[in-house]
Amino acid sequence: MRCRVILSVMIALAALALLSGTSLAQPPFPAVYTGEVSVGGEPVPDGYMLSAKIGEWETESVTVTDGQYVLQIAPPESIYIGRTIEFYLDGVKAAETSIFRADTQVTLGLSFPELPAAGIPTIPLVTLALGIGGVISLGLGLLLWRWSRLTARAGA
Repeated sequence: MRCRVILSVMIALAALALLSGTSLAQPPFPAVYTGEVSVGGEPVPDGYMLSAKIGEWETESVTVTDGQYVLQIAPPESIYIGRTIEFYLDGVKAAETSIFRADTQVTLGLSFPELPAAGIPTIPLVTLALGIGGVISLGLGLLLWRWSRLTARAGA
């Protein structure tokens, strides 16, 4: 009987130890990275978005302003400590990398081989709507013609 009690206590303690390691795990304190962002030695223009990845996990993006960035890297688990951080400017990878260390402040200049390509608008170049007051829109809606004027000129 005494052996059963001791065995039950040992099993309970082992289960508690296993569960406490996973259920009470805290994310690491964030690291804050700051520095210049450049392409070909020139500051990156305002408005580009910078992010970082550690493996498959990615930070939220921050906006580059005056060729500078401030990026908080706060992965959800401590398994990311000691792993490589890669930096991206709208999808273009930086030449520099770093190693994630929790609760640090790091100044790191980032250089990129090129600026990301500008996006191509998905708005159709020509949209035709027929009917009373129909509109032909060319380009991004910069030029609007009333259907009645077009038909009036065509008849003249």
